[in-house]
Amino acid sequence: MNSESQLRARDVALIKAQNNILSQIAYGAPVQEVFDNLLRAIGEYSNGKMLGSILLMDEDGRRLRHAAAPSLPEAYNAAVDGLPIGPSSGSCGTAAHRKELVIVSDIETDPLWEKYRHLALPLGLRACWSSPILSKGNKVLGTFAIYYREPRTPSPEEREVIGLLSRTATIAIERHQLDAHRQLLLNEMVHRVKNTLASVQSIANQTLRTKLHADDWMEFVGRLNRLSDTHLLLLQQQWASVELHELISKSVIEPFAGDTDRVRMTGPETHLSPRATLIMSMALHELSTNAAKYGALSNSSGRVSIDWDTVEKTDGSKDFKFFWVESGGPTVSVPKERGFGSGLIERALATELGGVATLAFQPEGLGCQIRATLTNDLV
Repeated sequence: MNSESQLRARDVALIKAQNNILSQIAYGAPVQEVFDNLLRAIGEYSNGKMLGSILLMDEDGRRLRHAAAPSLPEAYNAAVDGLPIGPSSGSCGTAAHRKELVIVSDIETDPLWEKYRHLALPLGLRACWSSPILSKGNKVLGTFAIYYREPRTPSPEEREVIGLLSRTATIAIERHQLDAHRQLLLNEMVHRVKNTLASVQSIANQTLRTKLHADDWMEFVGRLNRLSDTHLLLLQQQWASVELHELISKSVIEPFAGDTDRVRMTGPETHLSPRATLIMSMALHELSTNAAKYGALSNSSGRVSIDWDTVEKTDGSKDFKFFWVESGGPTVSVPKERGFGSGLIERALATELGGVATLAFQPEGLGCQIRATLTNDLV
C-alpha cells in the first residue's frame, strides 16, 4: 500500500472513530469513557506516535484539571493537574489563555515550557501542540493536547485532525454539562415537590386528622406517599419514562406483596411517559390498597394476576390493554357507593390515558380492565 492509500485509510478510520464517539455522546455514555476513546483514536491514527491529553477548566476559571490521558504516565498527569492558565504556562495553559492553538515544536528550548520542561523531558516528551476547547459562546472549557516524542510541528492534515477532535471534545463536554444541569434541575424539582407534599400533609394533619376516621386518614397519607415515591422513581429515570414492570414492582409487589409469588405480571416491555406513569401509579396504588384491605391480598391464599399487551399502529401510537384480576380472596360484592379509588380508576385514569377503564366486582375477585391508545406523549 502506497503512502497516499495509507493516509486515505487512516482518514477513513478516524472518521469512523469519530462517528462512534458521537454516537456514544448521543446515547449518554460517561464523559470519561468518551474522552478515553477519543484519545485512543488519535493514537491509532498516528500508529502510537501522537499522545493525547484532555484538561478541563476548573470551577474558578484559573486552572486546568486532568481529565484524560491514557497514553501518558500517571505521574505526569498528576503533575500537570491544576496547571495555571497564563501567557507562559506551557502549551495548554497558554492555549487556554490565548484561546488559540499553541504549537511548541521543541519543549527543550521553547520559553513557554521554562517552568515545566523538567516534567516532560525525562519522560521523552519533546513537542506539544495544544488547542483550546471552546464552547459555542467562545468560553474555554478545557484544552486538547497532542504530545510527540520528537521535536516537530504539525502538518496541515494534523492541524485538521486537532481541530476535528477538539470540536468533538466540545460536544462531549457541553453534553455532559447539559446532563449535569438537567439533573440539578430535576433534583430541585423533586425536592420542591416533596416539600409541597409534606406541607400539604402537615396542613391536612392540623385541619382534617381529627375530623376523619383513622382509616380514611391513612388512605389520604398513603396516596400522598405514593405520589412522592413515583416522583422519586421518575427522577431515577431522568424524568424520561418508566418501564411498566418496574412500576408494578414499586407500586404493588414491594409495598403490598413483598417478595412472594402472590402477584404475577405478564406483558411486553412498555415504557410510560411521566404523565402516564403518575396516573397509572395512583391507579395501581388504589387497586393494591383495596386488595390488601378487602380482596386477594387480605388473606394468605389470594393471588393477583396482572397482564397487559401493546399493539403498534401505523401512526406510531399503540393500543394498550391492561388487566388486573384477583382470585382466592374473600367473596366480593358490589359496593353500595363508589369511593375515591373507583372514581380515580374509572374516570380520571380513563381521561388521562384517553381510553376506557372498568371495574368488575365478581364474587371470585375484583377485576379491572383498561383500554387506551398510547400516543407519543404517553409512551
